[in-house]
Amino acid sequence: MEDYQIQDEDLPQKNGSKPIKIILNIVLLGWLIFSLAPRVLVSRAKAHYEKGEYNTAIVYLNILTWINPRNSKVYYIRGLAYGKLNNYDFALTDFSKAIDIDPGYASTYVGKCYIYNKQNNFDAAITGCTKAIELGTSEIEAYSNRGLAYFYQEKYDLAVSDFTKAVEANPSDVLSYQYRGMSYSGLGKYEQAIADLTRVIEIDPANILAYNLRGDAYRLDGKYERAVSDFSKSIELDPSGTKVYFYRGISYAVLGKNDLALVDLKKAVESNPDKAEVYVWLGNVYANLQQFPQAVTAYKQSITIFKDAYAYCVLGVTYTKMGDFLSAITSFDEGLKLNSKDEMIWCKTALENAKQGVPTP
Repeated sequence: MEDYQIQDEDLPQKNGSKPIKIILNIVLLGWLIFSLAPRVLVSRAKAHYEKGEYNTAIVYLNILTWINPRNSKVYYIRGLAYGKLNNYDFALTDFSKAIDIDPGYASTYVGKCYIYNKQNNFDAAITGCTKAIELGTSEIEAYSNRGLAYFYQEKYDLAVSDFTKAVEANPSDVLSYQYRGMSYSGLGKYEQAIADLTRVIEIDPANILAYNLRGDAYRLDGKYERAVSDFSKSIELDPSGTKVYFYRGISYAVLGKNDLALVDLKKAVESNPDKAEVYVWLGNVYANLQQFPQAVTAYKQSITIFKDAYAYCVLGVTYTKMGDFLSAITSFDEGLKLNSKDEMIWCKTALENAKQGVPTP
């Protein structure tokens, strides 16, 4: 077999031989740099990306696009880096360039799906992930990201189906269990929701959100003692949580533990002073404790924030217990103007009783 390597004897040995050798060496060195540089640059770009040094990774990837503007993988990686930096428009542009070069590059469709979810463009996200799945991607993120888009569209059955595929492929996928649990709650399937959120806590015992979500699933399922336990664990892990005091307060109120409910609901008011529902529950607890003037103040504050039929009617009930039937009648009338449907029959009955000077039990 012939050896085609350049040998010294093949080069001119007389006049000008040294300059020619130098030129050939420079050409050879340039060829080696040009051939090896992309591999080195890709390796370095990936290393910086994995360290979270996205801007530095982008610098290397920019050079790679100059060397070879038809490398779809480079655009894909740079799109991921832009996504991590929340530069979503640049990310989408790079993913689209990758697809233009290689329409069968499934990962780029998953990338677009992820970015579209970040932009709340859920229809586009579903289209992207579905395309990746049609191309036969092995990336489970195609299902988890599409499930997320279905979840935010409140298409909970479809979300459950996609998250199920995700956890089957990766039984340690905390987010897919978490969102499947939330999807089950959205469907009113609280036992399944509790099971999924319990799995999240088994994987990540310090997951505060999981305790909050499972506590709310217990509350909606009527298991208030267990709800209180989960909300308390959440507060133990993070005492600065705001919503959790509200939901634990509600649970205490339903359990008849009004003193404990009052403490939590006061904290909820401090952190959510513009939330009408908090004042309604605070009013209910004051009424349960027969602190009627405080209940009236809480209900009125709720109505100031948002005029609601229920708030007017429970205010009317409180007035009857204070013997102020004229104010009660006015409140009942205002409530029934807002909602006179069958669900408010109790308010209509309370109004008729107030007209007779009879307090609502």
